[in-house]
Amino acid sequence: MTRDFRIALVGAGAIGNAYAQAAAGLPGASVVAVADVNADAADSLAAASGAQAVHDPLSLAHNDRVELALICTPPATHEELCVGFLEAGVPVMCEKPLSVDTLSARRILTAAVRTGTPITMASKFRFVPDVIQARSIIQAGTLGDVVRTEVAFTSRVDMSRRWNADPAVGGGGVLIDNGTHAVDVLRYAFGPAEKVLAAIWTTNPALRVEDTAAVLVRTLDGKIGSIDLSWNLDRLTDRYLAVFGSEGSLEVGWRASRLRTTSSPVDRPFGTGYDKIQALRENLRNVVDALQGRAEFVVTGADAIASVAAVEAAYESARTEEWVTVPSRRAERQLSA
Repeated sequence: MTRDFRIALVGAGAIGNAYAQAAAGLPGASVVAVADVNADAADSLAAASGAQAVHDPLSLAHNDRVELALICTPPATHEELCVGFLEAGVPVMCEKPLSVDTLSARRILTAAVRTGTPITMASKFRFVPDVIQARSIIQAGTLGDVVRTEVAFTSRVDMSRRWNADPAVGGGGVLIDNGTHAVDVLRYAFGPAEKVLAAIWTTNPALRVEDTAAVLVRTLDGKIGSIDLSWNLDRLTDRYLAVFGSEGSLEVGWRASRLRTTSSPVDRPFGTGYDKIQALRENLRNVVDALQGRAEFVVTGADAIASVAAVEAAYESARTEEWVTVPSRRAERQLSA
């Protein structure tokens, strides 16, 4: 009988609980341990998952039962945890962002290369069927020459009591949080970012980090994208990704997606919308399959460091009020090699 692939869930907060649900519906894999410095949180999620509770996360790095460490802790902890598991030879799937800055991210990836241990960054939107189909439509040339793209992750949510509101823990505010997803969606659909121009501001006086951001992105092949991010406003639209081309346009939405072309000006719906748990499950499935030799990693180390670099460049642009080059190309070539 084939045994389940064994996963250690490091972090028992909201995203850790979501991954526990995702793993529960993934045949051939199971959560065998839940680790968190908050003992009550670890005990509760471990009991619900039928797993061992651990209060010292890195103690699992030397547990022979663990075949994958799934890091679901705040960004400031990622380097210590990722490097600790990698040095022990345990593959790592780390929640976004890989780390709070490119220097830290490079140290993580250097540990992976030095030890020959796989690492990947979680990026759930690459596993949303509507996003995958939109990418296929773009690559097939259905939209003609892409002129402009828009990504928007905005909603009203009180972050004042969450760790995201502490810059020492989260590395920033909405730009590093939702912005990491946004720049990776653009990279996945249209290619690497070359330059960014950003503005950030705070509308909630209770926050010490930005709760709203706007970013222009220029890709290496000259495409222009815009990113809208906020924890304090709602856009009156269901879409979070829109692509406009010389021969048509498409929108990817939370509940439905649609395509319209010049040759067929009637909207053609596609996809089934967004399902968070399913997207997390498919991301996890890809990682488990890749570690068992049945697939390639969809999200590479180069993808991970590129997203960190783009967000870091956006913060620098917001400070200087100028276009900033994303300094990730050499690192990407080194990682590819």
